[in-house]
Amino acid sequence: MTLYDTKGSERGGMAFMGTGRVGLALDRATPPYEAIGLMVDDKENLAGMYINYGDPKARDVAIELGSDTNSAHIQLNGRDGLPRAKLDVDGTNKPAWRFDDTESAAKAAQDQKH
Repeated sequence: MTLYDTKGSERGGMAFMGTGRVGLALDRATPPYEAIGLMVDDKENLAGMYINYGDPKARDVAIELGSDTNSAHIQLNGRDGLPRAKLDVDGTNKPAWRFDDTESAAKAAQDQKH
């Protein structure tokens, strides 16, 4: 299903895929269009949500929320696409907070590439 505004522009949609995934997206009227997305994946028992920055120069998602069978997380990303703050709760209900400044986040991203 596709949602349109009064001018006929796409503003969102909802779909069920044969893989067991269902998604809902809501779009802005101007770039960057994709604003919010919701997803449930039956195969991976995953549910999640993302909120994108309203700045077309931003490199990634602003806020991510998600849960699966054993864990849940909330992550805040900088406009450069690097994670800045994250709260995880694992299968033992143990919370873990992580905060990163620009310098340490950039180093972590470089370390992941190697």
